[in-house]
Amino acid sequence: MLDVQLPGLDGIALQQQLTQKSRMEQIVFITGHGDIPMGIGAMKRGAVDFLPKPFSDEDLLSAVANALARSAENQRQRSEVVESRARLAKLTPREFEVLRLVIASHR
Repeated sequence: MLDVQLPGLDGIALQQQLTQKSRMEQIVFITGHGDIPMGIGAMKRGAVDFLPKPFSDEDLLSAVANALARSAENQRQRSEVVESRARLAKLTPREFEVLRLVIASHR
C-alpha cells in the first residue's frame, strides 16, 4: 500500500521508479488528495486499486486481497518460465533443433 503523498518521494513517483526498474510489486494506492486523472494513470501503470479516503475496511481488504492474488499469479508465471528455461537448457543440440522444427510446423 502506498499513499499518494509520502515525505520526500510521493507514491506516484515511487510507482514510476519501480516500473522503470521492471519491478512487479502490486500496489494499492490510498489517498486523500487524489483525482481521477491521477487514479487512471496509477491504474494504467499497474496499480491494483486507487482508494480515495475515507474508504471502508471492506474496500481496503478487497484491494489487498486482489493485490495478493495478482502477486501469487505473477510468481506462478515466473516459476513456469524458469522451469521451461531449465528444461530447454537440458536438451541436446539435436533435440533443440527438432523442437524448433516441430514448433515451426505448427505455425
